[in-house]
Amino acid sequence: MTGLIAAPFTPLLPNGELNLCRISGYAARLTHDGVSGAFICGTTGEGVSLTTDERRQVAAAWCEARSPKLKVSRPIRRSSAIWRTKRPCGEPESTLRLS
Repeated sequence: MTGLIAAPFTPLLPNGELNLCRISGYAARLTHDGVSGAFICGTTGEGVSLTTDERRQVAAAWCEARSPKLKVSRPIRRSSAIWRTKRPCGEPESTLRLS
């Protein structure tokens, strides 16, 4: 992935449940603002607090909501400033260097 990559938060309801309906607006806004990728469930902290099923639901919501211009990745492994990522929308795995 290249270009501007956002690390969006996972929208939650006050009771801590996922608020997946907010993701479509978030994806549209990122695309409108010229962001080329979203690194979901990765760097804002809540990703490690979500269950595997919740992370899958978040990934599915992002894949459904994104435009073709917005790439979606999620972490599968991290070493220093290099993240091994999986693209849940049917694209190949990649490496994301944080600089």
